Amino acid sequence: LVTKYHLDPRVYETVKQVSKRRDFTPEEEAEFFRGIQEHPFALLVKLSDRGNNVEDLYNMSVWKVHEYIGETNRFFLPMCAYGMEHYPGLIGPLEILRDKILCLTQAAEIMVDRYEARELELRKQLKALRVENAKLFQTMNALWER
Repeated sequence: LVTKYHLDPRVYETVKQVSKRRDFTPEEEAEFFRGIQEHPFALLVKLSDRGNNVEDLYNMSVWKVHEYIGETNRFFLPMCAYGMEHYPGLIGPLEILRDKILCLTQAAEIMVDRYEARELELRKQLKALRVENAKLFQTMNALWER
């Protein structure tokens, strides 16, 4: 890409740095995020990507939303804080990204909590209806036998 298409080597290196493998151990994952926060451009790219991705939380399954928000809280919000502390020139963009990420993840948590509560309520109602149905079936059988 760099040689054949004259891609700026800094862009290539940044893309490599922010691309996460799926087979990371927890320790490798933590090191991956630490490495990103030590490079201001990579930090902005990764946080911008997360800021974009949290716009689509409503398309994810409930368990994926929990997983995604957990990862955001463990890695991305601390990376914002690190960047604001160590890169004063990036405070403005990092605050905007942090606020966007926080706002959307908090809204998603509220919606998921409501969804799960409603699902639990409906499961209880379904169980009660099954019990009532079984009783009605017994009553119908008793009447039929008469």
